[in-house]
Amino acid sequence: FARERASILAGVHDISQEFYLTESTNSLINSSFAVGPELSRSGKNGASIYPTTGLAVMGRVQPTQALKLRAGIYDAVPGELGEPKGTHLRLSKDEGYLGIAEANYSYEARHQKGNVGIGYWRYSREQEHRLKKEDEPVQKVLSQGFYGLLNQKIYRELEGTDLGLSGFIRVGVATDGANPITESLATGFSYLGILPSRLEDTASIGIAIVRSGGAEFA
Repeated sequence: FARERASILAGVHDISQEFYLTESTNSLINSSFAVGPELSRSGKNGASIYPTTGLAVMGRVQPTQALKLRAGIYDAVPGELGEPKGTHLRLSKDEGYLGIAEANYSYEARHQKGNVGIGYWRYSREQEHRLKKEDEPVQKVLSQGFYGLLNQKIYRELEGTDLGLSGFIRVGVATDGANPITESLATGFSYLGILPSRLEDTASIGIAIVRSGGAEFA
């Protein structure tokens, strides 16, 4: 509606289909290049991501050709704790919800297209501090985070096509004490049509780093 500049979706939904997206990571199969791990592993049972998805309502608005806005409300505990198989749909006011919003802006610099985005997510209910010691009273902490995205065309082989080299960088942070992953960084490159005889093939390389409890894992 609104001249096709706005839409609403409701039902069982995978958050990674609308949020935290960068075009150059589409061919990378490691899950760290989908939704950032500080968000995908948040909450009591992770965010609403396949194969454990939950109910959601999300909307898109495009005020201008370059600016796109998205916002959604997702079940805070998708699936069923202790039951990894099957689809379990259950809403509870005690569990609350996960809210997320993202803004994306497309631009052109030196005849090369790019896209920059920023997002914010937050759970409506506080949860127990993960680093609480046994002799300490129960502490509650609110789980929330920010992330930033940049996808940039670096070299274009033929004008009017997408053939060539693109690069990306993604940064995410989340509440310390509420989430197993508190920081993430992913960067890399993607080349479409690297072989003259295989113009639809993509070659990609990326590196992802996360921080948890002061330790880093690549």
